[in-house]
Amino acid sequence: MPLLEAMAHDVPVVAYASTAVPETAAGAALLVDDKSPTVLAAAVHRVISDPPLAAGLVAAGRRRLGELGLEASSRRLEAALAHILTASGVAPAGLPGGRA
Repeated sequence: MPLLEAMAHDVPVVAYASTAVPETAAGAALLVDDKSPTVLAAAVHRVISDPPLAAGLVAAGRRRLGELGLEASSRRLEAALAHILTASGVAPAGLPGGRA
């Protein structure tokens, strides 16, 4: 959640490339593989000293939030359910809103 919160506040994200961070960020963060504080500090300095990089990360963060937002997630879930229902021989019109 901290990644998404930073993105929601237009803060460029620098994070360790561990656990689900790379999948969550999906290109909207400068990821650091080495857990050294010096390496992390260098990455933060890079973002602070490179306004086009920072702006690019902010823009990518906005796009990523759109991909992970409730409406986009709902559409993907609805499409997946429609696919499952159709494959099962059930009419997708049974989904909420009557959409497939």
